[in-house]
Amino acid sequence: MSQVAVRHRPGQEHARTLRGSAAWLLVAALLLALLVAAGAVLLSGAAAAGDLVDPGALVRWGLPLVDAVVHLAAMVTLGGLTLCAVVLRPGTPPWHRAATLSAIAAIAWTVVQAVHLVLVHASVMGSGLSGPGYPALVVQFISGIDLGATLAWAVVLSAVTAALAVLSTTSASACWAAVVAGVALLPRAGLGHASGAGNHELAVSAMWLHLLGTGLWAGTLAVLVFSTLGLKAGLASTVSRFSAIAGWAVAMVVVSGAASAWIRLDSPWQLLTTAWGQLLTVKIVAFTALAAAGWHHRRSTIPLLTDAGGRSWPFWRLAAVEVLIMSVVVGVSVALGSSAPPIPQARTAEGAELAGLPAPWFTGLVTQWSLDPLFVFLAGAGAWVYVSWALRLRRRGDAWPAARMACWLLGMALLVWTTSGGVGVYGRVLFSVHMIQHMMLLSVLPVFIVLGSPVTLALRALPRRQGDTRGPRELLLAALHARWARFFAHPVVAALHVPVSMAVFYLTPLFELALRSHVLHVLMMMHFFLVGYLFTNVVIGTDPGPQRPFFPLRLVLLLPSMVFHTFFGLFLLSSTSLLAGAFFTGMGPPWTDPVTDQQVGGAVSWAMGEVPALALAMIVATRWTMHDERAQRRRERAGRPHRPDSAVPSPAND
Repeated sequence: MSQVAVRHRPGQEHARTLRGSAAWLLVAALLLALLVAAGAVLLSGAAAAGDLVDPGALVRWGLPLVDAVVHLAAMVTLGGLTLCAVVLRPGTPPWHRAATLSAIAAIAWTVVQAVHLVLVHASVMGSGLSGPGYPALVVQFISGIDLGATLAWAVVLSAVTAALAVLSTTSASACWAAVVAGVALLPRAGLGHASGAGNHELAVSAMWLHLLGTGLWAGTLAVLVFSTLGLKAGLASTVSRFSAIAGWAVAMVVVSGAASAWIRLDSPWQLLTTAWGQLLTVKIVAFTALAAAGWHHRRSTIPLLTDAGGRSWPFWRLAAVEVLIMSVVVGVSVALGSSAPPIPQARTAEGAELAGLPAPWFTGLVTQWSLDPLFVFLAGAGAWVYVSWALRLRRRGDAWPAARMACWLLGMALLVWTTSGGVGVYGRVLFSVHMIQHMMLLSVLPVFIVLGSPVTLALRALPRRQGDTRGPRELLLAALHARWARFFAHPVVAALHVPVSMAVFYLTPLFELALRSHVLHVLMMMHFFLVGYLFTNVVIGTDPGPQRPFFPLRLVLLLPSMVFHTFFGLFLLSSTSLLAGAFFTGMGPPWTDPVTDQQVGGAVSWAMGEVPALALAMIVATRWTMHDERAQRRRERAGRPHRPDSAVPSPAND
């Protein structure tokens, strides 16, 4: 036994040496990011003392450097948790190392995020970090100023992420922690230039998509190097799974980066003639190098891992270079956030959004566009994935109905128009158009999505993951069978969720808060779409999931939504008091008064609540008739007399 131990000791020492090298690589990446950030801030003049107020050199230099650490910690947290959720095999040493590093990074994220809050307060107030009553000033900053409240939410959400990361012991718990980590990036998306951008909505969506993309790409790669360096068994499959994630992350970074540059540059020449543009040019060059390295991974180094003998060092060398280049990108990004772009990023005043828009609003629903990169990316990715799945079925000889594909693609097009077209433009300032956007997401768009049967297509097209790791198919099945999913998809819960959500949202301060905060507005849109999807899926869906009731009961389930929209529409039509009055009064539309516009919104709510419900009723009645006819034909072939099937439960794919 001692001989066996002696024989294995050199291998263990080698593994410890490799893990130590990976740890030093991460330390070097951190130091390189801080060094690049400091150099870029110095060259751009972002840390120069102000003419009127000066918080001191500690604050001026500490703020961008702390911001770099926050960015790196958030990236490692999100990347490591994603790695534990869908890439690494649970219970193995690499999984535990990745989980440990993610927990440490999440704790560091929370602590440094709190330090960042204090430094931002000192920078805004133009004072030092001490003095009589300083803690009370910080509390007042958090409770009385939007920027302080946003930073406080960033600390709270990062702390929740840290708690979940520490408690993660399975792939499922790591997946939930990764989701919360993605949500925790939302407050950061509204900081920096995005908080004051003239096109605030586009800037915030682009920044959140950018942070998610860099975390899923750079953070995952850094943790992958640390946790699996020296590993040979199963390395090829692990790297292939990471490569798929990195491909989508690159697309997210490209889309969001292009959108951010679009609103901050007047011309491409400013990439060379301005300090901000030169920093962006350096970032673009570094990003291009990273994309080329990723392509080389996919085309050259990953096949080497599957060869006999498993040559892994080419992959590790290239991955280490990528991690160092990514640290340079982070440093440059921090300097970009601290420098003034060529286009001044002054926040548009309330009511100014209407300037230049054609009146009345219905003439601009088609002509006006303001692309939201988040929803454009979601719609584009949804169309691409759906079509690729359908083609995968066709290549193996299976058919997929063209009508379902047409419904899905039409739904993706409607999603873009609802969030980025004229509805999205006017919906920010007019209640009537806001109701069109709301009812499109709640009542119209889910019909096309449900008729596309995406869950059925995914279960047929996605491959089964070998081993104990969870791929997209396994995650989808876990979600379908989860208790919380069965609860929210229950027919009664789904039917009542529609009127309850609308009442809570519109009859409480949540409505005005969502109008003033793009982050809350995005969350509101996602919530109402999910509510509408769950309800529509219960009524006319064919995907696996909820236990659908008899056809007569499906018609009954339509009543709560129809009744609520009737009463809500009549309430708005007859009311002279404004919902979110302070906000819509400040808009001051030149062609109508806010009360009249709200009454038009009431008519929109009534009509767009009733018409889709009637369409759903017609679909249910048609399927009911077809189900009875099929049952009658089966009985006639069996030689049994006909019996009405109105009270017979319908199959899943009725």
